[in-house]
Amino acid sequence: MNTLIEKIMARASGKKEVNAGEVVMAKVNLSYVGGAALIITYEQFKKHFGSKVFDPSIFVVQHGAILAPSSIQTAEEYKLTMEFAEEQEIKHLCMRAAGSASLLEKEVLEDGLVKPGSVAVACDSHVVTLGAFGIAAMGLGSTDMLQVFHLGKSWFKVPETINFKINGSFKNGVMSKDLVLKILQKQGLAGAAYKAVEYSGTTIENMSIDGRMTLCNMAAEMGAKAALIATDKKAINYLGLPEDPSFFLSPDSDAKYEQTHDICVDELSPQVAIPHSPDNVKSIEEIEGVKVNEVFLGSCTNGRIEDFRIAAKILKNNGKVPKHLRFIVVPSNTQTYLQALKEGIIEILVESGAAVENPGC
Repeated sequence: MNTLIEKIMARASGKKEVNAGEVVMAKVNLSYVGGAALIITYEQFKKHFGSKVFDPSIFVVQHGAILAPSSIQTAEEYKLTMEFAEEQEIKHLCMRAAGSASLLEKEVLEDGLVKPGSVAVACDSHVVTLGAFGIAAMGLGSTDMLQVFHLGKSWFKVPETINFKINGSFKNGVMSKDLVLKILQKQGLAGAAYKAVEYSGTTIENMSIDGRMTLCNMAAEMGAKAALIATDKKAINYLGLPEDPSFFLSPDSDAKYEQTHDICVDELSPQVAIPHSPDNVKSIEEIEGVKVNEVFLGSCTNGRIEDFRIAAKILKNNGKVPKHLRFIVVPSNTQTYLQALKEGIIEILVESGAAVENPGC
């Protein structure tokens, strides 16, 4: 009768079974830290526990670095972040460019630092993106992260789970971002506060990995503690992993959910979040004719190769970006940027009038 998050947390805490509401001490397989939260945690760590973290191999250090820091505070944070990595002999670094939000897809996923069925944490709620691979990825505050520094573990309250069963096929021009915006419109910003979100159904099975990552990423806007999709062969192939049976965790057929929502996407149209809240969502038909001054394509939600291929196709077929419009493009990581270069996408975007930034990570 267990959900996916319950099974992962049972494994991480060395228990046969755990249920929603239990508090467990669970092993952390990966922690990504950086910026002001890292500095606060590290100062407290040195004050109370000594000088060396429990296991430097589970840490990835990141910072939103820029070539010329905009303030003394930013420059100091960058300096202290690098000092932490050097002092702790942490090998996995991501000093990303301003405006990028890669969620460390290269370090975390492509280098195999965290695997399906494990636990990842960050002082960043959008780490839930990794749930697209069956990873219980959760945001922590600096106090909880202090335990990870010291023990390689932390306390977790096992969350209740909201299950979204999603079936049907997207119409042309509709993507996972439209789906999650529609869900967010109905659930609201606090609709999944400290709960796990679990996605299943034929739509998810047929969805690209890029689409799944976007879906999980935006569960943070609902307040979700974690967002999960059961690992399948598509996810394993994307990660380049062997088909180890331990990776294929799935919820029980009689799993107990706090809520279950059945959604059919056959008639879903493109959705847009308008000011001043991500749950203030309208269909494209409702805002037709509104003049747009700036467009941003990128970051941790829509910065993957799938997104850039679509943007390039639109611009190639429809000419240049209008003069009144500023179009900013930031790939989620260097690998996406290089792939877009290889496919000629960056050239199309730049020649069409977009400002493309190398994420530097």
